[in-house]
Amino acid sequence: MCQVLEVSRSGYYQWIKYPKSSRKIEDMKLKQKIVEIHRHSRRTYGNPRIHQQLVREDYQVSKKRVERLMKEAEIHAMAIKKYESYYRL
Repeated sequence: MCQVLEVSRSGYYQWIKYPKSSRKIEDMKLKQKIVEIHRHSRRTYGNPRIHQQLVREDYQVSKKRVERLMKEAEIHAMAIKKYESYYRL
């Protein structure tokens, strides 16, 4: 099975023996919440606004951690143009 999955035997047994850390589990839950907030904001919120929203919802999290989790999830803010003029003066 290890050959099919292209992993080492020792790596497989280490993965089975040691469960995910509490920090890793908490990061996964936070990442899901960050994605939810980002989608709810129509993909316009960046690190500062998402951090503010998490603090409002009583999460104990730093801006750096939010930034790191956003990078891992490949999330970034997008600016939406409200108006584009086709006329030049």
